[in-house]
Amino acid sequence: MTKPNQVQYGGPERRRHARQPSVLPARIVMARDTLVFCQTRDLSEGGTCLRGPLRFRVDIGELLVLAGGGSLGAGRDARVVGVSDGLLHCAFVV
Repeated sequence: MTKPNQVQYGGPERRRHARQPSVLPARIVMARDTLVFCQTRDLSEGGTCLRGPLRFRVDIGELLVLAGGGSLGAGRDARVVGVSDGLLHCAFVV
């Protein structure tokens, strides 16, 4: 559902926000002293797709804190909405 004054992105996948290719280093903050290093594949106003390390597993619905370059900044809450071929599809929690 679109919020007032929010433009619906009508791209081929019918997403709310256009994705931009991205290859920024990122980190998943698992605990105070535990970081999982990964890399962004794409980034949008509403979320990101990350390539994590081999054997790293999370469940759909799991909440993560992402940090890194660009709009990820020092820490951004995200929910895992999909996992495929070693990619983590995350939606930012507002």
